Amino acid sequence: MFLLRELMSEVSDLEAIEATRIKIIGLISRELARLNTSMSDWQKIQFSNAIGALLMNVMSFEQPTVAWLRLCLVDVEKALFVVDGIEVKKIEYAQAPDYDELVLALQSVVEHLNLLRTTGKPIEIMAEVVNLKSRRVK
Repeated sequence: MFLLRELMSEVSDLEAIEATRIKIIGLISRELARLNTSMSDWQKIQFSNAIGALLMNVMSFEQPTVAWLRLCLVDVEKALFVVDGIEVKKIEYAQAPDYDELVLALQSVVEHLNLLRTTGKPIEIMAEVVNLKSRRVK
């Protein structure tokens, strides 16, 4: 897929990070719509992982960053291509999210990206999560 390769090469350009994120959201959205009912469990899990990595990128305390974008694109690639010559549609997983869950997760990324765009910071709740984790360790 040409767009996927193009995005991999663009991901390091911090000047265009917002445009790259938007392109990735568009790519995932189009592929989810295209595959909708024919998505295998493997593909659902890989898209879920890609959306999660994209969200981690958007919510990262250090901005701008590409730390999670590469992983996101690798997961999209894994969702779109076969593994070791085996058709991924034949592989079944118990915890695969459904299409609606994937769409909701992608919408959450868009909302967080809009918040980051308007405030310049990731959402404050992440600081609270980090504080809770550090308190538990002590």
